[in-house]
Amino acid sequence: RDLFISSSTNGAIINGVADMIYGGGIDATDKDDSDGKREQWLRLQDLLRKSDEDLLQKVAFDIKLYGMTYVNVIWNTSRTRIACIKHLPVHTMRSGVADSEGVINEFYYKSDWRDRRGKEKAIKAFSNEDRTTASTCLQIKRYTPSLHYYSLPDYAAGTTYCELDQSISEFHLNNVRRGFFPSMLLSFKNGVPTEQERRVIEQKVIDKFTGADNAGRILITFNDGDETAPEFTPITQNGADGMYEYLSKLVSEKIITSHRVVSPLIFGVRSEGSGFGNNADELRDSYSLFNNTVIAPFQDILLKAFSRLFSINDIELDIFFITAKPADFLDLDVVETLDEGEQEKAGVDSEQMSHQCFSKLSQKDQIKLADKLIELGEEEEDILKGYDKIDTREASEETEPIMDALFTFASVIRSTGNDGKGKSEQDNELIKIRYRYAPDRNTHKPQRDFCQ
Repeated sequence: RDLFISSSTNGAIINGVADMIYGGGIDATDKDDSDGKREQWLRLQDLLRKSDEDLLQKVAFDIKLYGMTYVNVIWNTSRTRIACIKHLPVHTMRSGVADSEGVINEFYYKSDWRDRRGKEKAIKAFSNEDRTTASTCLQIKRYTPSLHYYSLPDYAAGTTYCELDQSISEFHLNNVRRGFFPSMLLSFKNGVPTEQERRVIEQKVIDKFTGADNAGRILITFNDGDETAPEFTPITQNGADGMYEYLSKLVSEKIITSHRVVSPLIFGVRSEGSGFGNNADELRDSYSLFNNTVIAPFQDILLKAFSRLFSINDIELDIFFITAKPADFLDLDVVETLDEGEQEKAGVDSEQMSHQCFSKLSQKDQIKLADKLIELGEEEEDILKGYDKIDTREASEETEPIMDALFTFASVIRSTGNDGKGKSEQDNELIKIRYRYAPDRNTHKPQRDFCQ
């Protein structure tokens, strides 16, 4: 924790990786497959709502910073379901002694372990079989050889360089605070004052001419002649500034290596001698490699642990963390080979991908495609034959999931029939559902060119 605060490079990478682990939160590829799956998704959302705010962000941050994380699993009164899940900060937790089989049966919580007067609180280890205690603790950690009770972060080999980064920062800070000392020797030639007077004079010189606020000040002396004038003698530097500049670059490289960062550009740092053709290529390829080799394993650890908890509440969904990936990173040739579920897990937004594909077409081909889409449409008069319109509602991102769950509508409209004008899966004997593009809220203009 201290190295996270004191080392700027280490702290920036930890924050960045934690954000990438969480991404856009969790989702499920099969949440709309059936009524049962939709009900499970609603139960999952209700459990997370009752749990700690930002629970998933906190555990993602802890598992990167410490290599492990703790959650407080609380059973309901009847011990049949998990009522809520709370986050336990790693620095407040200590492990109990394992039994003869290596099983840890309890953990200890204390807000400040430096306070010897405070009493720690024992929390029983989570167990699906033993539900006698309502409040339990689940430890989620990376595997670390030779360590049983705790785990090490993945960048543990670079902690020495994190400490060196802190020392370099303190060196430069002290240089600024102390000004020209000890780079200059000031000698007085008008006698030797008392010890008390020497301390006063020295302190006055330090206060007046050292520190960042005193840069550029003019020094004025008054004396009877050259013999009594103060003498300023520069002290030759030993090359420490050049050494620290070299160490600063070395430290950054070693810290980045310890975090297995493929390219510093991912975190906004331009590296020298890049082997890629341009920054866009480097970002895309580096992000893909970093996500698969570093981010995905962290996500897998968390998903396995939380899926175990969710299954107790009869939630058996294919959950995943939404990948926070800009649209510019998408390789369309690769994306097209993925099925819908794999695209969703890879952070591919169908609307973004459609926009990219459409924008790559010539204007002539865009018009042809738009005309084809219009031909596949349906006339409102034909749709409403034999039906009476009884309700019209505006669909939005906030209300549509609720309406889908309420009326059990399908989330994706698919048509059948050779002419493309078959029945929608949302239709039944009483209701026909159709959508149209709504105007932009700000400009009040259609959002698609062919809607104008």
